[in-house]
Amino acid sequence: MPAGGSPQPMSVDPDRSTPTQAREAVLQRPQSALSTRSAGSTPTQNEHQLLFAQKNWKSLYYSNAYQWLKTVTASLVEIARTRDIILAPPQAAPPPPTPELAQVLSAVQALSEKVSKLETAASKPPPPPKPATKPPPAPTFLSAARAAADKPQPPPPTPKPAAKRRQPTKVVGLPEEGLRKWVITPSVRMKDSSARPSPLAIVAKLNGKPSSNSVLTAYWTPAGKLHIVANAAVDYAAPGSLDLYDRLLQTIPGFEHGILHIAPWVKITKIKIPNVPVWNHTTGAPYSIQDVTAALDHSTAFSDVRVTNRAAWAKAPDTFCPTTLSSVSFSIEDPDGAVSNRLRHTALYLLGKKCRFEKWKPKPTSAKP
Repeated sequence: MPAGGSPQPMSVDPDRSTPTQAREAVLQRPQSALSTRSAGSTPTQNEHQLLFAQKNWKSLYYSNAYQWLKTVTASLVEIARTRDIILAPPQAAPPPPTPELAQVLSAVQALSEKVSKLETAASKPPPPPKPATKPPPAPTFLSAARAAADKPQPPPPTPKPAAKRRQPTKVVGLPEEGLRKWVITPSVRMKDSSARPSPLAIVAKLNGKPSSNSVLTAYWTPAGKLHIVANAAVDYAAPGSLDLYDRLLQTIPGFEHGILHIAPWVKITKIKIPNVPVWNHTTGAPYSIQDVTAALDHSTAFSDVRVTNRAAWAKAPDTFCPTTLSSVSFSIEDPDGAVSNRLRHTALYLLGKKCRFEKWKPKPTSAKP
């Protein structure tokens, strides 16, 4: 307390005091300040502020009260938040997702990644446009010719060796001067050498006498053909001469109907008459091959034909019916094919039947033995 015993008013800070203390301090300050000022003196700046505060004490009061409530409320909110965090019970772990939900979440995640990639790609700036290039000019005839001339030419292809063609066997003459050769082909090829007659026995049988030198030699080929070489004076293939054929039948037994042709060393053609009558209705027996040969010799169509192989039935005549027609085959000399061509266009009357000539077509032989 100051000297003189008069109490001094309490100094209170309006920002740190309660609302009641702030109001009392505002009301006391003007009275104490005015009591010390002498009468008739001019009020100072502080006195003016005090007078203004005394007149507006309500505004100051509510302002201080609002600030105080705001501070207290913020403190209470912070205390309550801290208390809720500390005292809040622990939250239970969420249940595991079901398979359907896991599949949906996986699909959503994959879709999210695709969207992210698309956004990343869209965010990239587009590449700069390529400068436009002019198309190459169309090649002209001159430029194409120069390019073709400058291009290295490939080496010429190596010619393939010509395939060796098997030359057909053509007989242009006799094998030796003054000799004649026959090729005999049995219907059944005698490929088994043990079943073949000896060439020396064949020569002796064909000559008839040991002193005769008409047949010089004979030999078998691997295909089963018999080759006979004789002097040129021996002409067993003359018309009406059947000595060689008959002797061969005696030399090779079992092949009475097996010898197909006896061919001299000239080009021959084998022909056949497919519709020869078989039965002689006068005698009631089949025609023999001698009857067919005699009928051919008396035919005007055979007046100038050289027969190299006598006629032979395709089958034994006694195996046919009386009304059956059979084939007769024989070979003729035909160097240029004119004789066989003429015979195919000539009418032939044989044994009371109009017959025709055809070219013989041998059946293909099998490669198996």
